[in-house]
Amino acid sequence: MKIEEHFMFFFEHMMDMVFLVEYKGNQLWYTKVNRSAQERLGIDMVGKKLVEVLPPSTFEFLNTHYLTCIKSQHSVTYSDLNLFVPDMPASETTLTPVNDGDKTYILAITKNVNERKTKDEDYLFLHSLVANTVDAMLVIDCNGKVLKVNEAFTTQFGWSEAETLGQDWHQLNFIPKKLKIQTGDSFLTLKQGNIVPTQETIRVTKEGIEIHTSVSYSPILDEQQNVAAISMIYRNIQHLRELEQNLEKSKEAYKSLFSYQKNAIFILNNAGIVEKINEACVAITGYTKEQIIGLNYIDFVGDQLPIDPFEQSLQGQINSFETMIHHANSSKLFFNVSYVPIIVCGEVTGVYVIAQDITEQKKMERALKASEEKFRLITEHSSDLIKVVKVDGTISYASPSYRNILGKDYENLLGETFLYGLDEKDKPILQDAFNKLCETDEQIVREYRYKNTAKSEVWVEVHGTPIHREGELANIILTGRIISERKQLQKQLTFQAYHDSLTSLPNRRLLEQELERTIATAKEENGKLALLFLDCDNFKQINDTYGHEIGDQLLVALSKRLEYCVRGQDMVARLGGDEFVILVKTLKDTDHIKMVANRIHDSLQKTYLIEGHKIHATSSIGISLYPQNGSTTKELFRKADQALYTVKKSGRNNYQLYK
Repeated sequence: MKIEEHFMFFFEHMMDMVFLVEYKGNQLWYTKVNRSAQERLGIDMVGKKLVEVLPPSTFEFLNTHYLTCIKSQHSVTYSDLNLFVPDMPASETTLTPVNDGDKTYILAITKNVNERKTKDEDYLFLHSLVANTVDAMLVIDCNGKVLKVNEAFTTQFGWSEAETLGQDWHQLNFIPKKLKIQTGDSFLTLKQGNIVPTQETIRVTKEGIEIHTSVSYSPILDEQQNVAAISMIYRNIQHLRELEQNLEKSKEAYKSLFSYQKNAIFILNNAGIVEKINEACVAITGYTKEQIIGLNYIDFVGDQLPIDPFEQSLQGQINSFETMIHHANSSKLFFNVSYVPIIVCGEVTGVYVIAQDITEQKKMERALKASEEKFRLITEHSSDLIKVVKVDGTISYASPSYRNILGKDYENLLGETFLYGLDEKDKPILQDAFNKLCETDEQIVREYRYKNTAKSEVWVEVHGTPIHREGELANIILTGRIISERKQLQKQLTFQAYHDSLTSLPNRRLLEQELERTIATAKEENGKLALLFLDCDNFKQINDTYGHEIGDQLLVALSKRLEYCVRGQDMVARLGGDEFVILVKTLKDTDHIKMVANRIHDSLQKTYLIEGHKIHATSSIGISLYPQNGSTTKELFRKADQALYTVKKSGRNNYQLYK
């Protein structure tokens, strides 16, 4: 039989691609191809070697199978499914050795198996989804027998696959007795092909611990659209319940701070509308809550301000100023007002307005201008800090209230400069204000610090008022009030806005601001920096094993180790959960960041001792570099996160630079 002569007769009109390849001189040669192969491939191959026609990788793949067929003198079948490559078809090729006289041929018939490709892709996708999802998954048949559980089910509830497969799911101990009837009803509903809404319920671990769980049910249909099995996906929401409890505690603490504050506090939304006030607002202004809530802040402060403090607060700034409003009885009220932005998840959602009633202080200032004797009489019995300063800056009078700050040094005030007793860093502030008052004859308001007898800082807000005699500036009255409590409140609110409540580390908002500044500096100076994205390996398991309180203490201890491993100029921040980010500035080279990463990695290998528990908690670290991996905050975060994913995928407890 001459196979070359009969090839076209047998194979020319076949839908499958057919190739006749001759093996001669230790080379494979295309001898014949049918019409289907020629049209699909569009390559002139007859009379040419395979090595000349095919790409190197394809030739190596085919050459191996062809030589195996020749050597074994048996048919060889191989597949090239091109899984998850949309534009590439799937094929299956059978190689058959043919010896025709002294010639050796290989008859290759390639079939299209796209239908098999689709099924294999579906199977691999579903298998990967079940295996890698962080949610626990349980699949049962219509008799309630367990067909499949994933690794997350074992992690979350404790039962292994061997302990559950073939078991009646309704008899497993992970369903509380009080809920078995409810779950049974859901099972019957699903068997009928009906939908059961997602439920928040309780399930029990192998150790008997009840956890709050969200469960989603889904019937699995066969080709005839009959229910063949039922899948159940369980998500642990225990941490959400605990967060709700912690949030409630925070709300109570906030309510106490808000309700019992002696200063008036308004809460404005982003449109400047008053949404909430405390009882002090009613007591000070004489208006009812119903009269105030719903008003625009402009209705209170008017348009007498040189700048709009509300708009600046929406940009994240804190502003303080004095203003006047009318009491409900039409009398004038004077306030020292601070606008503090309310920042939630890095966004300004409103503004706190903290108003300190200084009406009495204003009345006192006017009385002082009217009569020096009356001034002395009042100031001797006032808790306010009052000085009379000559034009040359020396003190001619100081109220006894200064004794509460300076102690015996109060006796030395007369004749001293008005800067006596101030914190050294704040002296230029008051000196500049004093010079401005003397030049412009305008009142001044400044904040600065004294050092009291215990060497502690005492914040004072002072109002400087010029006093004239016969048209000439004669004295300056400095009237001060201690505002340490207000400054502490402002400091506390500002700190909470930019720091994590558990570890006191900078939060995402502060980190992103610092990263933007660092990138800008690096661009100007042609510098380098690194961003390390890390989390605690198996932190959920630690939480489940020891409880969230131990978990929180572990995060605090971990954060301290991280701070110890970097320089003071670098920044360690917590994004939430067990996620941390380290910003390393003025990076020398790649070896430098590897040294830092190794130091952190070694530090986190050490066992933690928390309330008698020895806990071994490692960490995975992803690293991105500027400018190699990106020039923006978003790019550096994304590349560091991708590097972290690579570490987790390769076994955790390591670090990886982005490649």
